[in-house]
Amino acid sequence: MKHHVHDLMSRKVVTLFEEATIPLADELLNLRRIRHLPVVDDPGRLVGLVTHRDILRAQASCVGESGSGPGGPTYEISVREIM
Repeated sequence: MKHHVHDLMSRKVVTLFEEATIPLADELLNLRRIRHLPVVDDPGRLVGLVTHRDILRAQASCVGESGSGPGGPTYEISVREIM
């Protein structure tokens, strides 16, 4: 049995604006149980991809900095900076 790409692809793609923060991206990934998020600009053009691994790296780079919770370092970093 042959499979075609359209049989396997997702039609309702979840995207994220490039100004979104790391915690929002992390929440979306966890809620949707996905590992990659396409990042779009204001007109909706694809500008990049942010992955679960990108987010983990950004969070790890903030370890040891004070205030890693709400209002802490990762809340100020946009996905544009880590994709």
